[in-house]
Amino acid sequence: MSIATPFPDFFGRLTTVRSQHEHLGVTLRCLDSTCDALEIGRTSLPVEFRPKVLLTALRHDLGEHFDAEESDGHFGTIAKEEPRLLPGIVDLKGDHAAMLDAIDGLLLVASDESRWLELVVPVRRLIRALKAHERAEALLLQEYFGRGEVSLRAAGS
Repeated sequence: MSIATPFPDFFGRLTTVRSQHEHLGVTLRCLDSTCDALEIGRTSLPVEFRPKVLLTALRHDLGEHFDAEESDGHFGTIAKEEPRLLPGIVDLKGDHAAMLDAIDGLLLVASDESRWLELVVPVRRLIRALKAHERAEALLLQEYFGRGEVSLRAAGS
């Protein structure tokens, strides 16, 4: 029988991760708006909507967010208590590395204003990947928290 992590610690971390998701959502909406502007030829953007500024903020925030998720207190707890979920955790960690690498490449392009239009397609691809990743994380957590239901159903049958 495994010993569950005390609720306040794990749930506190879940709350922090959820708050980070909301903050990231704001940055992603700004990036999407920037892509809209670039598509119609608008390159005279306010500083806070410039691709390099937004991508730098996204890279920083995602780096911290992914570190929090990959910590022993988050994915580590899930893997320890539900080893069957480890393949999903490994996939999510792989997504983390791939997305950070993608942002690093986008930052190189964002450094050259004459290349900003080149950012539209890969930035939108990144946004879709992040949304799909968030859904995969939600499913993993749903499986994690639903683990007791499976045991109860099996016992009741």
